[in-house]
Amino acid sequence: MGRQRYIARELNPYWYLDLQGTVGCTKENLTTDNNHKWYAMVGPGIQWRIGEYFKSKYIEPYLRAGISYMYKDFAMNYNGSVGPDSDEMSWILENFRNKEGRDRTHLMPISVGAGLNMWLNDRWGIGMQADYLVMPYKNVANSIQGTVRFIYRLGGKTKKTSSAIQYIDVEKPVVVERIVEKPVEKIVVKEVTHESIMLEQLFTHIHFEFNTDVLTKDSEAYISKVIEALKKDESKRYLITGFTDARGSGEYNLVLSKKRAKAVKDMFVAEGLPQGMFKIAGAGSKTSLAKASTSNVIRDGDRKVTIELIQNMEYWNYLRDEN
Repeated sequence: MGRQRYIARELNPYWYLDLQGTVGCTKENLTTDNNHKWYAMVGPGIQWRIGEYFKSKYIEPYLRAGISYMYKDFAMNYNGSVGPDSDEMSWILENFRNKEGRDRTHLMPISVGAGLNMWLNDRWGIGMQADYLVMPYKNVANSIQGTVRFIYRLGGKTKKTSSAIQYIDVEKPVVVERIVEKPVEKIVVKEVTHESIMLEQLFTHIHFEFNTDVLTKDSEAYISKVIEALKKDESKRYLITGFTDARGSGEYNLVLSKKRAKAVKDMFVAEGLPQGMFKIAGAGSKTSLAKASTSNVIRDGDRKVTIELIQNMEYWNYLRDEN
């Protein structure tokens, strides 16, 4: 029996580094002098948390592998035995008689095992772990170890489920024209014409390959249609804003988002649209909604540009073109 101390650090939602230390003692009848003997073990490990794959926040199963240093002030003799002796093996490290000879005082066991954390709230939880200790020595038997612990969590995202978004059905498609901020907030809406619906559908298909300012193949097919729509009225003014997904540093993503906006503007100008119709800006990854750990297909939704019609000319003149 013994006591364990445990600390873990999150690398990402799936992988954790930990450090575990155990101090314990044996039963009196384990040794010939009927005195308690003690042992200590400490070492790092890595955990693969598999609860994220099942969208589990309060139940976290994991697999673990690690290496430790162990010290015992006693040695056990299991030479010639076929099965474990119930008296000698009834302590926290249950030896398997798979080797012959006497063990050592100083050891470096390799551990593989599994565990389960069960959270009561954002801070407190209960954990269980079982490890198989592989002794890399010719005459030392392998072991198993079991642990039950209380856990306190520092920092991290809340485990509470956020409120669900409610949607209201309307009879006709609507678009928000502007928000008027007064003592009572009011949203002015208008019916959407067939032409504006088509234009919106075109603009939503402007996406980019990962880590480049190159349009996806699907987006390239829509650019000519966008240009055709813009040529119908070259007196209008548009702000082209570039975005990136959550991967990469903020500074790098800001530069990349401007390159994406400029790439779209250059395509428009190359097809005969006036330079003065457009200004560009970069938003980087500030508004990305998909986490960096999600798949490339999901993060594709954040690698885009938006093309916004500007009707307030004072606002247009105020905007600085980041070209």
